Amino acid sequence: MKNQVRKKYTQQGFTLAELALAVALLGILSSIAIPSFFSQLLITRQRGCSAQLAMVQTSTMLFNDENAIPPASWSDLNEMSAILIDSGTAGSIKRFGTIKLRNDNYSMTITNPYDGSSSIYGYECISDDANAASYNVLGCVNIDNGATEIKLGKKDNPVTSVNCKEVKEDD
Repeated sequence: MKNQVRKKYTQQGFTLAELALAVALLGILSSIAIPSFFSQLLITRQRGCSAQLAMVQTSTMLFNDENAIPPASWSDLNEMSAILIDSGTAGSIKRFGTIKLRNDNYSMTITNPYDGSSSIYGYECISDDANAASYNVLGCVNIDNGATEIKLGKKDNPVTSVNCKEVKEDD
């Protein structure tokens, strides 16, 4: 009679060992994926700044071609195409200095403004994140011959120079 009263129980859910194994596997996978994700995020932000720098190079050439004088401020370049900064556009900035670009976590500065002795403008994008300091962007434009170059820094290897003295032929 005791055998008839006993109910048959079925297992429902996971054992503690199975849950511990699942958590351990998730931890291992995320320790691999998360650094890769953040590295890719830094590269994406850097490429956004690179695109902005390419637009500034184009604006530099356009301003020089349209006005027959080199640009002397961010406001001059903003006349050719809008340079977006945190507070709107760079239209009111009547000098070259460091500007904080909108939503890119980067600041842009002119490293070689026109001074009459050289026709080469140099620009640099610098990350506002100290952990991404090597992900800088350097660019230059030569207003005499149209030569341009943009280089991107890599992890632990920031770019230090660009060359716009001569037009490079495509390979």
